[in-house]
Amino acid sequence: RTGSAAEVFSTAADKAMMEDLDRTARAFVVAASFLGKVVCVTLAQEGWVERTMEAFYPRLRSAWKELGIEVRYASKEKSAGKQHLRVGQWVRSEQIEDIALVEEVRCRQKQRAMLKALRKFYGRGSYKNVISVGDGAFERRALQEIGFEHVNPISSRTGESKEFRVKTVKLAEDPSATHLCQELQVLQAWLPRMIGWWNDFDIDLGCEQNLDDFEAGWEEGL
Repeated sequence: RTGSAAEVFSTAADKAMMEDLDRTARAFVVAASFLGKVVCVTLAQEGWVERTMEAFYPRLRSAWKELGIEVRYASKEKSAGKQHLRVGQWVRSEQIEDIALVEEVRCRQKQRAMLKALRKFYGRGSYKNVISVGDGAFERRALQEIGFEHVNPISSRTGESKEFRVKTVKLAEDPSATHLCQELQVLQAWLPRMIGWWNDFDIDLGCEQNLDDFEAGWEEGL
C-alpha cells in the first residue's frame, strides 16, 4: 500500500514504533557512512526503496539523500544462465522445474550487482574489506561467492594475493519493528570493531538469543 505512515498506522503505538525505527535506521546509516562506503543492493523492483522511505521513513530518506547512498536494483541484472527472472515474476513449471534454480538466479543477480558496486569503488585496486548486512540468504551467499571467485593482485611484500576480507551478517527474515531496531542498534555499536576485524566472519542474528551471543562474542573477541 502507498501512503504515509500516519495513513497506514493508525494507533499512537504504531506511529511511535515506526518513528523509532526511522530514527534507528537513520542513525545506523549515518554511522556506517562515516566508517565506509554504503551501497544498497536489493532484489526489489526499481523505485521500491525510494517510495518506501518517502512513505514511512522521512528521517532515513533525508539522510540517504544527504549522504548520496546508491541503490542498485539487482532485479535488473541478467543471470548467468538462460533464465532472466524478476522477483515476483510467475514462472511456469515447464520453464523452471526446480525452485533451487530460481534461487540460483536471484543469488547471481545480487552477485552481479555487488560486483558492479565493488568495481566502481575499488577500480583496478584490490578488494579489501566488505560487509554484507541483510535479511535474505541471497546477499549473504552472493558476497561469499565473490570472495571465493575473486583473486586480488599479488602483494610485492609477501608474494601472495592481497587479503580480501569477506564479512556477512544475516538479520532476522521477518522481524518485528522492535527486533529490527535492536539488531540495528547492536550492529551500530559494534560496527567499528567489525570493520577492524582482520578475518572473515559469517554471523546470523536471526533471533534474540543470537543477538545476545553476538554481543558476548565481540566482547570476548569472537
